[in-house]
Amino acid sequence: MRFTRNKAHTLHEDIFTRGIISRQAMSCLCEPFNLSPTEVDAMIDLLLKLELCFQVQEHESNLSFHFPCLLQEKRQPELETKWPSKVPPDINQLTLQVIFPYRCPDGLYEKFSVRQHKHLGHLKTKRMDWRNGMYAELERCKMLLTKGRDQQNLSPGQDPDWIISIAVRGTDLFDQWQVLKRAHRDLMDIIHEDWRGLRYDKYLVCPHCMSEDNEDSEHQPLLLEETPNVPLTTIQDPEEVHVPIKRKRYTQKSPTLFPGEFLDQPNVSGFGPKEKQVTCVKTGVSIPANLVYPPSWHEVLRKQKTELCENITGPCLLDMLNKFFQEGIITDREMATVKKEPSANKVICPEKTGLSLDILTRKSGRAFDILCQCFQNQGQTHLLELIK
Repeated sequence: MRFTRNKAHTLHEDIFTRGIISRQAMSCLCEPFNLSPTEVDAMIDLLLKLELCFQVQEHESNLSFHFPCLLQEKRQPELETKWPSKVPPDINQLTLQVIFPYRCPDGLYEKFSVRQHKHLGHLKTKRMDWRNGMYAELERCKMLLTKGRDQQNLSPGQDPDWIISIAVRGTDLFDQWQVLKRAHRDLMDIIHEDWRGLRYDKYLVCPHCMSEDNEDSEHQPLLLEETPNVPLTTIQDPEEVHVPIKRKRYTQKSPTLFPGEFLDQPNVSGFGPKEKQVTCVKTGVSIPANLVYPPSWHEVLRKQKTELCENITGPCLLDMLNKFFQEGIITDREMATVKKEPSANKVICPEKTGLSLDILTRKSGRAFDILCQCFQNQGQTHLLELIK
């Protein structure tokens, strides 16, 4: 396959600067291997399956694939209007930093970036990528992913730590936490799948500090020094415990850092009818706990109750009730109460489902684990994503 000089230059720029390889260019690159069109398609499917790239449709007649590992472009200037350096008023920013000593494994951030593409829905075209960075818009919030090295306070000959940062901005904290938790889960899954045993630390950055710091504060990697922690498994209520803080020796721009392990504990919550407070160590200001603690699984079920009632079918609900009864989560009386609840629809039973969810929110965390297991066994991964 031959191209004109101008066309070849364009293809070269697309591949080695923008990380874009068209279907036509893919066939051209495969020519030395004498692959048939069917074999080229199989190779493309493998690249997609391995999450080395994702499919983009720049033009209707030109199918292309985006490879984050090939990107050389710098952060686009127009991003400043979409994601200002300083957090705008009335906007909350939740930030998770995952820190790797010495080096971030090659391909980890790139695979993480590719995996986020499936969550963007019809807003995929608003995604922006650059070398070691990604901006995306979702239904009710925005997300920024970055990877960088921590160059602060390095001793001579010392290797810097690497940081993958996940920042989510919006006005609805519940939606923001759901996006941040999903991104955190994706990153942890990738580490477990491909880099099991990898050493890392994770921290939630104080949103109050992010809104008060200098304009470029959210882009500055931090050198962290851990302070002694109390066991996180003992935390039940943010009002009743001293929040363990992980922080560095303060410079002017260093924010308060909270343990990222809060994201792994479904029973710890800053949400609820009574507003709870935690202290920002840097400023001494009390801030709402729901800026630091994600919603518990009880609150997630209550928030997503309507959508769950519209999607859980009668047979699936019956299977779930039997499982809950077998595991001792619900009593025979509670099961009988749900079954007696009238329903006008035989396919979905929103009344029965709603009553079942109300019963579950009064149970222990084991009820949530079994609910997730039921969704997984039934192949209802979309509902599993909704509540996790």
